[in-house]
Amino acid sequence: MDYFRQIAQIPRCSKKEEKIRARLLDRATSKWYTTRQDEIQNIVIVVPATPGRENEPVLILQSHMDMVCVADPESTHNFDTDPISLITEWEWLSADGTTLWADNGIWLAMSLAAADTVSHPPLELLITVDEEQWLTWALQLDGNILEGKLLINLDTEDEGEICISSAGWGRVDIQIPITRSPRSSDRLPLHQVSLIGMQWWHSWVDIHKHRGNAIIELLKIVDQYFGDAEIVQIDGWVADNAIPAHCSCILSLDDFSLFSGYAKTKITALREQFGLSSIDIQITACDDETVDTLTNSEVIENHRVPLQVITSVPSWVISMSESIDGLVQTSQNIGMLATHPDHIAITYAPRSSVMTQLDEAIHNITTAYEQIWSTVIVRAKYPWRQQNPNDALVTYTASCYEHILGKAPEIVAYHAWLECGAIAEKLWPDAQAVSFGPTILDPHSPHERCHLPSVKKCCETLELMLTWNIQL
Repeated sequence: MDYFRQIAQIPRCSKKEEKIRARLLDRATSKWYTTRQDEIQNIVIVVPATPGRENEPVLILQSHMDMVCVADPESTHNFDTDPISLITEWEWLSADGTTLWADNGIWLAMSLAAADTVSHPPLELLITVDEEQWLTWALQLDGNILEGKLLINLDTEDEGEICISSAGWGRVDIQIPITRSPRSSDRLPLHQVSLIGMQWWHSWVDIHKHRGNAIIELLKIVDQYFGDAEIVQIDGWVADNAIPAHCSCILSLDDFSLFSGYAKTKITALREQFGLSSIDIQITACDDETVDTLTNSEVIENHRVPLQVITSVPSWVISMSESIDGLVQTSQNIGMLATHPDHIAITYAPRSSVMTQLDEAIHNITTAYEQIWSTVIVRAKYPWRQQNPNDALVTYTASCYEHILGKAPEIVAYHAWLECGAIAEKLWPDAQAVSFGPTILDPHSPHERCHLPSVKKCCETLELMLTWNIQL
C-alpha cells in the first residue's frame, strides 16, 4: 500500500503516462535492474531471480500504467497535475470525487513490492501504456522485449475468481454531419440543460445491470419535447469504456417554464425506472462567458434526425450466453458524444465472445448511421481469447489461491476484454495467461473503491505463487 500511495501521487491519464514511466525507469535504474522498451514505450523491468532460482521459468507480472480519469461534475480536480486524494473508511479505500486508480495501480504496486520483498524466479514486470483509452499497446506491442511465456495479470475485480477468457471488442467512431443556422430569435436565451445523478458503470463489467446511459436518456428528453427547442451543443464526452452518469446540452428555448415542467416529469419517470433518487436535471441560463466558450452558438438544423438515430441504436446488452449462466455474450455502449461546428462525434464500444456477433454489431451500427450520411470508422478490433482451464499456470494459480482463501477459486469468463490474452498471443502459441485481483467496486467511476482485505489475500496469493516453484 506504500507503493500504491506513491503511485497515486503521479498523474497518469491515458496518453499522458510520461511522469509514471519516468518514475518507474528511475526506480529500476536505482535497483540496477535492466529495462527494455518498444517503440510505443511499453516498458519491461527485468528483475533477476533470487539466489538459487535462476533456472526456473521466467514469470511475467503485467499491469498498465494509465488510468481512467473521471471526476464528479462538481469536482475541480486537474488530472494533469493533481495527485489523487485517498480516503480509507473501515475496509474500503476510495478517492475524493475521482476515480481511485486502483485499476490498475494496485497491481502495479503489488508487482513492485513482490520484486523487492519475496523469493521469486526470474521476473519481467511488463507495464503497458494506454490500456484504458485506445489500447495502443495491444496493437503495437513488440513481443521481442519479453522472454517469458507465463503471464500473470491483476486487472480483474472480484476476489476469489481467476479469469481465463475475455470478450473481443471494437471501437467505432461516428461523425454525423450537421448544418447550422442562426437562432430563431437572438432574444431567446440559451440554457444549459444537464442530466446528473445517474450511476457510473464500467461498460464491460456492469452493462447488464441496466442503470441507464445519461447520453441516451438526455437525448430522449430533448427529442420528445413537444415545444420549440433548438440544440446548439451536446456534451457527453467521458470514455468509451464507461457508461456515462451525466450529459449536458445547450438549448435555445422558446418557453423556459414549459420545458422545465416537462423535464421534471421525465426525471420522475427516470428515478422510478432506475431506482435512483439522485437523478436530476439542472437548467440554467447561459451567461455571456459561457456563450463565449461555445465553438459555435448557432443551432443545429433538423436536430431530431440525428437524435432519433442515436437513441434508436442499442446501447445495452444485445444477447446473453447460452452456455455460461449469467455471462453477457454481446453488448454495445455509446460512451462519448461531442458536438463540433460541422459534425457530432460519437464513439461506440461493441463487444462479444462470439466474433460473428461482434461483426454483426459493428455492421448494425454502421448501417444505422450511414443512412444519415455519417462517416463511420472502425478504428480497431480486438479478438477474444480462451485459455485452457487445465493448463499448468491455471491449475497452479488455483492451488495457490485456494491455499489462501480456504476454498477453491472460481474459474470464470468475462465480458470484459483483458490485455493478458492479447499479450499471450504476441508471445508464443503455447504461452499461458491468467488474471486475478482484489474486489474493486464501480471501476471507471468517481465511486470506485477497493476492498483492502481482498488486496491482502491477493498479495499473499502472489507471494505464494512466487515462492513456490511452478511445475510445468
